[in-house]
Amino acid sequence: MHLELEKIIDDFNDICEPIKAVRGKRLIGHLTHLLERKHYDNMVIEGRVKSENNNATYSTSIEINTDSEEIISTDCNCFDYIENSHDKHIYICEHIATVFFKFSEVNGKKTGESETGEAVIELLDQLNSQKTRADLSVTLTLDKLVDIDCVKAEFRIGTKRMYVLKNLKEFVNAKNNYMEIEYGKEFTYNPYEQEFSDEDYKIIDYINNFIQMDLFVNKFPYGSALVNGKFLNIIGGNLVGFLELCIHKDIEFNEKKVKILKEDMPLKFSVSNEEEEKYSISFEGEIPETLNSKFDVFLYNGNIYLPSRKQCQNLKVFYNQLTHKKIIKFKSKSNMEIFNKVIPALEKISEDVVLDDAIKNVVKNELQCEFYLDSRGNQISLEVKLKYGDEILDFFENNTEKIVIRKTVKEDEILQAINRLNFLNRNKKFIFNGDDEGIYNFLIEGYKELEELGEVYYSDRFKARRVYKTPTINAGVKNREDGYLDFSFEIEDIPSKEYNKILAAFKDNRKFYKLKDNSFINLENKDTQEFFDMIEKIVNNEKDISDIKLHKSKAIMLENYVNSKDMTFFKGTEIIKDITNKLEEIKECNYELPKELEATLREYQITGFNWLKNLSHLGFGGVLADEMGLGKTVQTIAFLLSEKNKKSLIVTPTSVIYNWKNEFERFAPTVKVKIVHGNKKERVEILDRVNEYDVILTTYGTLRNDEDYYEKLNFDYCIIDEGQNIKNPLAQSSRSVKNINSKIKFALTGTPIENNLLELWSIFDFVMPGYLYNGAIFKKKFIGAEASIEELQRYIKPFLIRRLKKDVIKELPDKIEKKYYVELPKEQKKIYSVFVKDIKEKIGDINFKGDKITMFSYLTKLRQLCLEPKLIVKDYKGRNGKLEAALEIVTNNINNGHKIILFSQFTSVLASISKSLDENHIEYMYLDGSTRASRRLELVDEFNNSEKNMVFLISLKAGGTGLNLTSADIVIHFDPWWNPSIEEQATDRAHRIGQKKVVQVFKLVAQGTIEERIISLQDEKKELIDKVMSAGYAGGNVLTSLSTEQIKELFV
Repeated sequence: MHLELEKIIDDFNDICEPIKAVRGKRLIGHLTHLLERKHYDNMVIEGRVKSENNNATYSTSIEINTDSEEIISTDCNCFDYIENSHDKHIYICEHIATVFFKFSEVNGKKTGESETGEAVIELLDQLNSQKTRADLSVTLTLDKLVDIDCVKAEFRIGTKRMYVLKNLKEFVNAKNNYMEIEYGKEFTYNPYEQEFSDEDYKIIDYINNFIQMDLFVNKFPYGSALVNGKFLNIIGGNLVGFLELCIHKDIEFNEKKVKILKEDMPLKFSVSNEEEEKYSISFEGEIPETLNSKFDVFLYNGNIYLPSRKQCQNLKVFYNQLTHKKIIKFKSKSNMEIFNKVIPALEKISEDVVLDDAIKNVVKNELQCEFYLDSRGNQISLEVKLKYGDEILDFFENNTEKIVIRKTVKEDEILQAINRLNFLNRNKKFIFNGDDEGIYNFLIEGYKELEELGEVYYSDRFKARRVYKTPTINAGVKNREDGYLDFSFEIEDIPSKEYNKILAAFKDNRKFYKLKDNSFINLENKDTQEFFDMIEKIVNNEKDISDIKLHKSKAIMLENYVNSKDMTFFKGTEIIKDITNKLEEIKECNYELPKELEATLREYQITGFNWLKNLSHLGFGGVLADEMGLGKTVQTIAFLLSEKNKKSLIVTPTSVIYNWKNEFERFAPTVKVKIVHGNKKERVEILDRVNEYDVILTTYGTLRNDEDYYEKLNFDYCIIDEGQNIKNPLAQSSRSVKNINSKIKFALTGTPIENNLLELWSIFDFVMPGYLYNGAIFKKKFIGAEASIEELQRYIKPFLIRRLKKDVIKELPDKIEKKYYVELPKEQKKIYSVFVKDIKEKIGDINFKGDKITMFSYLTKLRQLCLEPKLIVKDYKGRNGKLEAALEIVTNNINNGHKIILFSQFTSVLASISKSLDENHIEYMYLDGSTRASRRLELVDEFNNSEKNMVFLISLKAGGTGLNLTSADIVIHFDPWWNPSIEEQATDRAHRIGQKKVVQVFKLVAQGTIEERIISLQDEKKELIDKVMSAGYAGGNVLTSLSTEQIKELFV
């Protein structure tokens, strides 16, 4: 969605107060989320911004009208916005400003001082002026709130004398919006004149957060319980956060000065051995008093403590009993639990646990585990030692004379972890029992589980077995003298001879690759994957991918990867940026038309000429994909005429080769053109003297037969007309064309896509081999991947130009298409139904193999029954509904002075129509595939200049391209074809430059037959083709990709 940011920024500056702009910029680093999305016809920018103290996160949105390019609404859940947005249509708080500044920066526009003008300068002067330090004091009292314990906070501010903040909301709003509040004769708070310490600002922000919570509570009908006049009621879990902000202060608590300490309480316990081996635990000193229900704030020895979670959790176990008697006694049968559970818990509460002498004789040290990893060949071994103080034990026996209280639970956890890691016990050593993937998983992640359980020691042999988790990559491009790019890269110290195998492993979606030295490279690392993904797209089966020769056309692809994936290690970005900049500016460079050109080009044709010139100047090829009838031929002739002393080869369909020759003679008579077609001996002689000519004209079929002779020839330009002829990349004609040696190649086609996206790839594979990857990668990436269409459009945009007649030729008359439904006569309908029934029975038989060739033959029979039943049923004597309808249209339009072109795919059907015209004494002309190429132009001229022959019968395949029949203004498609592009090409024999009348197109459709299904498929295919040439594409060949069941559904 393209927007003029300058206009939107001006609108923003008109709305936003200067102070909000300054504060918004200060919060840029606190932005955690930014999203642009479309909302109907508008753009919505959403963001989340943390407060300065990171205690709160605010959600914002900005809606922009994409037509007027103005801000039409804003929203934020901060207090400032809620309080001040009611009286204004659009309000901008500091958080909205932050989101807008970041949006502008991301889209290439940085808002600076100049955008806020003198007001910002004045504001900065005020902000930077000398300010008086104001103080904030806090008073706490313990209170009850609806039977819930709470601590009530009261605040005062001032410089010399302290004043009670009687209304916290009013104070915070003044501070946030730089407003004055008078508290007494000697003190007026003004944010421009007073400032607080950083610690006090954090407290004020905390109050601000509470106020926002209170605003939420106030939405309920029962009013507020959190903020009550001058009191802030701090409940439960909020108390710790508040006290953390007040740590720097000596505050009052229940009228006594106290300090807030964020540390464990210095508690002291004693463990005694009573009579008959009974033990007891005593608490020494004052019992701490808990201040909240969460049990994480305590009053102890005159101070408020915020202990660690560990102390709180463990103290809670003993707290109730110790507060009653200060001593806990244990029965003798609990002795083991005392040593294994109670004492460890006390040591988590206190560092001062005193044991009597009898207890000191027991070894009660914590378990420390040591793991020793070694590697021999492909085998990994693990030795485990258990340490209790100075005692070192084997895992499976207690080999010491002292009494060691072993941590059995932890030892079990260790053994389970070792087993999980696939180690088996063999002779007091654990041996790894797994394959390469198991070893890799252990080396990259599994060993961490051992580190969590104890100290891990690695032998030198083990250390030599590396895992390149995030391998360091260096890559870049350099210019070559031959116009190509040198692309090279290195992956740490990995030998380059292994790169191809690493890439092969990546293509196979493997997690890792095992190097020859038994080390591993991680192929799941994001940066590594992105780099190899790029390599896969740009290489063309090179034997050594560490040093690749790239065509400059890959610059767009490289730049896209390097920028979007943030490949900061890539060198030579200025080289690819220079190339892409030139491509982006390609339409801005103009060239002078050759003076020898004997034609007046239209404005869009001059644009096409400049486009060809610019691409060739940069060393690129391209696809001139203008709609049929816009003069691709004359644009190409003008281009070749401007390229002096260059040798060019033009490959065309047989039907238009002489038309090209005539066009050269008409528009560029100085160009030496020779046709290579017909007699082989003559063709060879011409090719032997190829340097005598500027342009060689040949056909696809002739080129295929002469391919061996072209191997030794080199051309400056190779241009193919009707480029869709190479849409099948596997066809011999396609391979022959792509094997031509030419510096630069162009394709001309009005239908770059007829059936599926692979056709577009095949054309680009001729124009710039490898640019759109190989066929397999292209299909995987783009066919059936709707989300990838924008990427495809970005790649092809500089190298494909397409203009439509409706956009560039405003004076061209309209083309009116009409589906003319024909009801078949009773006898024709009956025989059609009989065949349908018979076919359904055949394909419904369990023995029917269901091959598509057989089923397509059935479809052809049904189509022929609609057109001329006699083609299938030789003794058919009934009427032909479509022929009668066509004859009626022909007769009516001839009588009104219209000329008519009638197309059919079947020459046998054209023969039947011609017979009917003869019977009705209607003169006509005829052209099909048997008509010689040289005779075609004669027929065209004769028809265009004749007042006698008003009808031209043409086979769709033979005459759908290369003919200029603008004297006709009626087009009849006697039978619908699966591919709408073929029909449109045929229609444009009449609807093209030079046409002065409205062109009417009649598509005859036999109602209730297979032809209605063909029309339905045409509509689907049109939608697909329109998508790829404009918005998106997600399909393939409509007909050939149908399943057997879908083909069966065509039989009506």
